[in-house]
Amino acid sequence: KGEQTAIIAAQACVDTLGADYPMADVDEGTVDDLIGAWRKAEYSPATINRRLAGFSALCETAVKRKALDKAPEITRLKEGPGRTRVFTKSEQEEFLNELRKVTEDVPLIVELLFETGMRVSELLTALRTRAFTFEPAALTVRDSKSGRSRTIPMTARAKQAMIVANGWICSYWADESSL
Repeated sequence: KGEQTAIIAAQACVDTLGADYPMADVDEGTVDDLIGAWRKAEYSPATINRRLAGFSALCETAVKRKALDKAPEITRLKEGPGRTRVFTKSEQEEFLNELRKVTEDVPLIVELLFETGMRVSELLTALRTRAFTFEPAALTVRDSKSGRSRTIPMTARAKQAMIVANGWICSYWADESSL
């Protein structure tokens, strides 16, 4: 996915500069031109930074292939805080009920995501590879986005969903007195 994202971002740079822009002419002024064009198009700083990351990868490849003497220095823009969206319990239940009308498995996964705040990739990887360990009232994922382990508190609802989603019952978690 990271490679595909970089390709899309690099394509955005080519689209902005033009397909016949000489790679040998790329410098800090080119970076300024890209940022200016994207600001004019009202892209957010986060979007511009993702595009600049793709452009940086493109420049590094050009340097390796000797199409560019030196990659330009790229200073990322300051990004604002990300938007946090919290679903109310009633919104969660309404969403899950709609999902249950069309499938059995997906609502369980979504319920786990709601309850734990895990990333989709973290949860699916943990379930597929069993890359997690249980602790009292917590779940430790060994392969998170950052590459480090992270511990996630488990609610009773999340524990029940994890038992079912995992397709097996760990005696500690299945014991209702521990929930």
